[in-house]
Parts: sequence; C-alpha cells; structure tokens
Amino acid sequence: MKKVILTRLAAIGVCMLAAPMISGQDTQQRIKDTKQAVSDYVYLRQQIAETKNEWRVYEEVTTRRIEFFQEEIERLQREIAQTENTRSSAQQVIEERRQEIDRLQAANDFVNQSMPALESAVAALGQYFPPPLRNRVAPLMDQLGTPRQAAQRMAIVIGVLNEVDRFNADWTDASSQVGTSLVNVLYMGMAGGFYANSEGTIGGYLVPSEGQWEQVEDNSIAPQVAAAIRFFRGQVRPAELVPLPVQVQEFAIGQ
Repeated sequence: MKKVILTRLAAIGVCMLAAPMISGQDTQQRIKDTKQAVSDYVYLRQQIAETKNEWRVYEEVTTRRIEFFQEEIERLQREIAQTENTRSSAQQVIEERRQEIDRLQAANDFVNQSMPALESAVAALGQYFPPPLRNRVAPLMDQLGTPRQAAQRMAIVIGVLNEVDRFNADWTDASSQVGTSLVNVLYMGMAGGFYANSEGTIGGYLVPSEGQWEQVEDNSIAPQVAAAIRFFRGQVRPAELVPLPVQVQEFAIGQ
C-alpha cells in the first residue's frame, strides 16, 4: 500500500502541475491522458479515504477495548484490596476476582504483543520521510517502542500515520540548503518534490529515498519551479499551470 500511494501521488503531481503544450495532432491523446489522470486521481482519493477510515475504526475499537480492560483490572484490584481483610468466607470471591483479572490481563497482553510489529513498520516508513514531515512527527517517532500502556503505544502509532496522511494530501512549501545556496522546495506529499532559488537560476527535483532524499540537479527547470512556488505562495496572481518533469520511482519499504 505504501508503494502504491507513493507512485500514484507522483502521477497526481504531474496532473496538478503539468500544463503540456497541446498541438493539433496531440489533442485527442492529451484529452485521453487527461481523462485517465482524473480517473486515477479519483481512485487514489477513494483509496486514501478508505484506508483512513479503516485506521480510525481500528483505533477507536482498540483504544476502547484497552481502556475497558485497564479499568476493569483496576476495579477488580480495588475489590480485592477491600476483601482481603474480611473473613475466610471471602476467599472464594477473591479467587474468582483474580481469575477474572487473569483473563483480562491476557487480553491486554495480546494487544501489547501486536504493537512491536506495527511500531517496526512505522519506524521503517519513517526512514523515507522528507525533512518537513520528519520534523513534524519527531516527538512521536522518539516514543515508538518505549515502555507504556498498550493504549498509549497505539495512540502514538495512529498519531504518526495521521500526520503522514495529512502530508500526503497536500503540497508543502519549505526551504533547504543545496551546496552553498538556499533554495525553496515544493513537496508533492511523499511522491517527490522540486527545488529552486528565488532567482530561478538553480533548480532540480527530489526523489524519495531512504535517509535523505536524492537531489537531482536540473537548472533548466529552475525558472518553472521558481514560478510554481511563487504561485503556490500567492505572490503572483492569477496563478497558472506550470509544466514540470516528474520522476516516477517504484520501491518497497524496507528492501
């Protein structure tokens, strides 16, 4: 799913930024390509919405179960503490409560056992986060795998995934250093990005990769990238479509 989202977002980026030079011979093909791009975009939005809804349902159900288990354990422990000072006739009640605690604790342990795999998957995905997203989720990523209750661990995982979803659903404007030059960067979610200095003389594009994203210098696109960033920031009105090249790369997280 991560690989599909990255690839399709790259395709959407082309549709949103590219403004091909349409000639008479290419009109029908361009119309066909545009229809396909719109279809791909609608399909991708549906997939994102379905995945987001699944995570929300899973988060809500799991959190409620964990909280219920914890509340029941604490309630029963209080009952045991109150009963331990009574006569021997209360020993049977105490034993029943202890057995119930064991059953609830076993259920809570099962949830805890599933967390390491989820946390490992999120940590692996985090190796591909661009700087803006990495900075945004850093406090949550630092807490992955640390000892705490299952409900808290699940909340951290869901928190990271929600931030990833928000980043993928929009374009992000940031700044970065390329050599000795300060450049502006426009990220297409996690699908890729473009960079250029304010003068439009230095530019290129970014390709997602593990660790630090690969910078591919291409000064020929610098004027277009600089213009696109100005339009994105609302510095120039009215905005217009700007043709930009997109590098599509398929890869699997963790390989």
